[in-house]
Amino acid sequence: MKRLRDKGNFDVLSTRFVLFEKDPIIYVYYQEEEGLWEFIGSHSLEESDYIVVSIDELLEVDLTILELVDLMTDTYAYRESKDVKWRRDKL
Repeated sequence: MKRLRDKGNFDVLSTRFVLFEKDPIIYVYYQEEEGLWEFIGSHSLEESDYIVVSIDELLEVDLTILELVDLMTDTYAYRESKDVKWRRDKL
């Protein structure tokens, strides 16, 4: 990820459900223009549910996001559950 190897510890966007309620990360987006990574779970969200966290905090929750280090712009990664392999598709 922006690339995860290149930047060290940096801030990303996730949700309170992922970080505090252990909702599995099932969607990952990278917005290159803003340099922003999003890690979203399965809960329906309102704007107030989003939080800014460090990538290191998310890696403590789910190391499989490291499989997405080469995620390209205009694509996203998704899976049905934490036990399923990541898939990629165009936005």
